[in-house]
Amino acid sequence: MDIQRTIAFVVFFTAAFLLWDAWQKQHQPLPQERAPTIASTPSPTQLGTVPATVAPSVAVPGSTAAQDTLSTSQHIQVNTDKFFAEIDTAGGDLRNLTLMDHQAADDKSQPLVLMRAKGEPYYVTQSGLLGLGLPTHNTVYTAAQTTYGMEAGQDTLQVRLAAPQVGGVQ
Repeated sequence: MDIQRTIAFVVFFTAAFLLWDAWQKQHQPLPQERAPTIASTPSPTQLGTVPATVAPSVAVPGSTAAQDTLSTSQHIQVNTDKFFAEIDTAGGDLRNLTLMDHQAADDKSQPLVLMRAKGEPYYVTQSGLLGLGLPTHNTVYTAAQTTYGMEAGQDTLQVRLAAPQVGGVQ
């Protein structure tokens, strides 16, 4: 008799939960559509405040509108024995990345291209920080060189990008 009572208890509470969930879906308020806001680069006097909302710029790969939204600046080429990369100083974006030790699927004589900023489809890796006075994906960085290459016998290669000084901080 106890097992029948337990099964009835589980069935009752499962039905009650499903009814409650359906009632919540039916009576929840409709989402309000908001106009997108664009975050701007702050002045040094605004560094102490944090923005309430930050709307990221969204680019859909493969669309020409997305390619038009990418800003370009100086390109830095990084060449090692394992890969070739191209970094744009506008936002520190990784625009091109080719792996030298791997072959492309369609043409085995060509190296594998993971990212490219031109053509279809294109891929770009963007970075940045959220907050006033911090470098974003729109910040134009500077680099000591425009080409970096790995020397013979060298194990590491560092490419340093410097953000402009804002409020005494770089």
